[in-house]
Amino acid sequence: MSEIIEPAPRRPLPRVLGQLTTAGFFGAVIMPFGLFSVLAALFGGGLPAVGMTVAVGLAGFAILYGAASLAPGESWLGGSRVGRCCWAVLVGGFGGLGWWLGWAVTNELGLAVSRPPLGLLAGAVPFVLVAGLLLRRWYLAVGSLVVTVALGGWLLAGLAALPPDPAEVSRRLAATSVDRTQLFATELPGYRIRRDSDGWRLAPEGEPRGAKDVEVRAMPLGPAADGCAASLECAEDTPGLRYQRTAGQHGYLHQRERLAVRVLGGVGVDRKLLRAAVLAARPATDAELLEILPPDRRHQPSPLDRLRQFARELAG
Repeated sequence: MSEIIEPAPRRPLPRVLGQLTTAGFFGAVIMPFGLFSVLAALFGGGLPAVGMTVAVGLAGFAILYGAASLAPGESWLGGSRVGRCCWAVLVGGFGGLGWWLGWAVTNELGLAVSRPPLGLLAGAVPFVLVAGLLLRRWYLAVGSLVVTVALGGWLLAGLAALPPDPAEVSRRLAATSVDRTQLFATELPGYRIRRDSDGWRLAPEGEPRGAKDVEVRAMPLGPAADGCAASLECAEDTPGLRYQRTAGQHGYLHQRERLAVRVLGGVGVDRKLLRAAVLAARPATDAELLEILPPDRRHQPSPLDRLRQFARELAG
């Protein structure tokens, strides 16, 4: 009677850990080494550069394909050759994108995660997370998703909190030929800056353009700031502070040393609110100028510039 040999119990977790470790090793060591080799070859140019680029690409693909083969049954894409090829492309592509974004954003934030030895661990993270998202075990995939969202939110919050780039402010001012000293802003509870084809205004959050919009303007002292001819009502509240009302708008004109600041609102805006707004008006900050002034069409923003703008819009 032949002896029945029981198959050894499957131990999938060590295989999964081996797969994730290999993906992390690729991001921590192989990716920067390969990138350095390609850049070094590009300085030489010609066929050596092409050959080095192809060799590094094939070597990286082979390593990731091998990582997919370590736990073929534990990943959604590891059960066939085509699936393992797709796994290698997805982990290499999205992991590489996360690697570059993480490096660029952390450098922008002034963090030292790109320096060794912390840089090695940071370089492994995006590849491990992408590999984790492709696992069949839901708790590992969900855990990878939670960490990915948390890290992405943290980096975006850091970008949104960065001070505006003075060079971008200067480019926009030069493109519009606007005198910065005449750009004033004010703060109103529940209002935010809204730019359109006609310029910019303060508008209530969540409401369309209409009777509750508020405009803030500054102009040199002179006849334009002194006239009351078109007003239905024109009365001085205090010296230098005048209330004016027309058929569709009303507001205040506040005369200062060299400028007159005018705050106008629709008839649905409270008069006291407009009075407080004109008294609190001040020169616009760099952050407000980026909201007030249109982008310079002659300047092509970098991917990091677009990401900073997206982070600011997301933060509100």
